[in-house]
Amino acid sequence: MAAAKAPGIVDATIFEQLQADIDDDSLVREEIRNILQRRERQGKVTQSLLSRAHSVPAAELGEVLGAARSSINDQVETIKELSDLASKYPYYKYHHMWARHTQDIVHRFLSHHGSR
Repeated sequence: MAAAKAPGIVDATIFEQLQADIDDDSLVREEIRNILQRRERQGKVTQSLLSRAHSVPAAELGEVLGAARSSINDQVETIKELSDLASKYPYYKYHHMWARHTQDIVHRFLSHHGSR
């Protein structure tokens, strides 16, 4: 005969599973934060390179723009990494962490590009 559970006793595995879900969620959030911080640093490098482009002699412009292009490509790869991670989960779950950040990137690019 199987042992019967006492009435009113909650199965402890429910709490263990809940804790595991919370831990997994924390890891994903931390990974997203790390990606966003890396992209932010890349953005600062790109911004400084593009600002420098306005003050270098024409002979050096190609070198500066090449470095900026490389920095932008690094950002594209970082955004792809974010996309790969975020697309594994429902949109509503983590979009608040990266949506505004991504909008700011696009806005900065369009503002700078549009000022030419």
